[in-house]
Amino acid sequence: MNEELSVNNRLSAVLALALVLGASVTGSGSPAAAVGPAFTTTPLVFTVDVGPAQARRTCKIVGDLRVPAGMGPGRPAPGAVLATNGFGGAKDNAGPNGNGSYAARFAEQGYVTLSYSGLGFGGSSCSIYVDDPAYDGQAGSQLVSFLGGAKGIATNNGAPFDIAGLVRLDAKGSDGKPHANDPRVAMLGGSYGGQIQFAVASIDPRVDALAPTYTWNDLGYSLTPNNAGGSGTRVTSEVPGVWKQGWQALFFGLGVAGPALYPGNEPGTCGGYAPWICQAVAEEATLGYPSAATLAKVKDVSVGYYAQKIKIPVLFSQGQRDSLFTIAEAVATYDQLRKQGNTVRMVWQSWGHTVGDPVAGELDTGTLAPGSARLTDTYQGRIITDWMAHWLKDAPTDLGPAVRYFRDYAYTAPTNTGDKAAALRAATAAYGSAPSYPVGRATPFSLSAGTALVAPGRPVTAGRATFAATGGSAPTSTGEIITGTAPAQKADAPGTFATWTGAAQAAPLDVAGIPALTVRFDSPQIAAAQSSSPLGKLQLFAKLFDVAPDGSRVLIKDLVTAARIPDVTKPVRLTLPGIVHRFDTGHRVQLVLSAADATYRSSGLGGPVTVVDDPAAPNVLSLPVVSPRSATPARPVDASPGRTP
Repeated sequence: MNEELSVNNRLSAVLALALVLGASVTGSGSPAAAVGPAFTTTPLVFTVDVGPAQARRTCKIVGDLRVPAGMGPGRPAPGAVLATNGFGGAKDNAGPNGNGSYAARFAEQGYVTLSYSGLGFGGSSCSIYVDDPAYDGQAGSQLVSFLGGAKGIATNNGAPFDIAGLVRLDAKGSDGKPHANDPRVAMLGGSYGGQIQFAVASIDPRVDALAPTYTWNDLGYSLTPNNAGGSGTRVTSEVPGVWKQGWQALFFGLGVAGPALYPGNEPGTCGGYAPWICQAVAEEATLGYPSAATLAKVKDVSVGYYAQKIKIPVLFSQGQRDSLFTIAEAVATYDQLRKQGNTVRMVWQSWGHTVGDPVAGELDTGTLAPGSARLTDTYQGRIITDWMAHWLKDAPTDLGPAVRYFRDYAYTAPTNTGDKAAALRAATAAYGSAPSYPVGRATPFSLSAGTALVAPGRPVTAGRATFAATGGSAPTSTGEIITGTAPAQKADAPGTFATWTGAAQAAPLDVAGIPALTVRFDSPQIAAAQSSSPLGKLQLFAKLFDVAPDGSRVLIKDLVTAARIPDVTKPVRLTLPGIVHRFDTGHRVQLVLSAADATYRSSGLGGPVTVVDDPAAPNVLSLPVVSPRSATPARPVDASPGRTP
């Protein structure tokens, strides 16, 4: 094979994976409007020192500085916006969540913006440290210093470069103390570019507000989730979970291929990664779960373990169609911060890592070109515009309700998707809202007779449902998907699953939130063999389907719940994926427990498992139900005071 063709094919494959993980190809999107430039763009190289005291190192970061027309030392911008890439991306990404196109849009709103390639990506040197505060956080903090006027950090074409006096400065940080080079600054970005915001803010009190999109609370949960035995809104489990082998393969491939895409990236001994990451992947590929040492490292890069250090307002946007970082992770961080007094807001958008395109009128960040889009033409664009104006410009913008959520059943696409006003009205009408979390009221549906789900107040009939746990054998089910549209059918091998189906709905049943299942198992064979090792546990999966009157069914949002049961002899609570869904009139709720899922690595104990439906101690599926009549619509699309286009 021609070597050049082979390399090009490999790079094309890597770019395709980058699109999956939120790193859009530069220049994609709608064509630029015929307007004059509203900002200038200057490419910069930053020299930063990162790492703990015993392992300091110097790294080079590439970035693009955008300065609004008319701004200068005598006329500083009211604030700055700092953004970096999703995993596998770069400083100039465009698309729904592109850091480059977002930076362009906020420059048009009068902010100085800096989009940069994170360590190990897009031409920036050093390894991929997975948003470690000691590395990525320190790097971002030095960029905050640059935005505050610090000298000796940046160069342009090899010459020293600074922007002293170009951004308004704050007298005090979030810790109430004065700091040198303290700009009024907020951060935004998605996925990997979402977690970095927490990494920077945890060590730098000069950051004023955050706006992360679809990111993680606990990376250990994200890649090896265990949805069994938890309580409250926490996602962390004492028992390591089930390896998401499909997603981790994509991540690892992007990191290893980075040096081929960007010669400035550091190949190292582990592709582009810090060495501990390769060790972790090897462990999970071999065992199916992470070691204690890996989990300790993961804590360093997960906001769930250092949320107490975040002292500033946070706007969360999490995707409903996302099998990587689910709604539960945003809820977990939101709840941690809310309880400690942070100002927080949360949006459950239609799109995510699995399905990456917003609906018309939901969000459009355009391209890198001036005038290619206006954030205020879209529903989410207005939310984040108001958020930035409130915290950076001191504008009296409306921060809106605590929780907003997209309802696909309430969305009607405009006839002409190019009609921005019609698209905005359609997207706004599709969003519901709630003054607090949880959104829905927990409503119990009992498992009955081994096959049925019964509504509250209806009698439970004794029964049994038995299926075979397959342990470490090949997957026997297809359910969850990684990216794109789902296959037409969801299949479970006979004998490896159990099903409970509800009665046809007499009226629509709207669900918004995180369902839960409390269930008891009877499995003497597994009970006798289970041990403290994760492999000595029962592994299974829970799924919710919507069954239509004609018998066809849909796996809701194409998501499943992976669980490793701590002790099969005791009742256990399973947390199901967060959803917003309507079971329409005539449709039925269906719960399936299965032995495996092809997206995950099969492991654990095998043997017969029985679910005993007992009227005296019923197994209960709790759905967060929202009454169609009481659901609060999203606020009107009228512009908030102080908002600028």
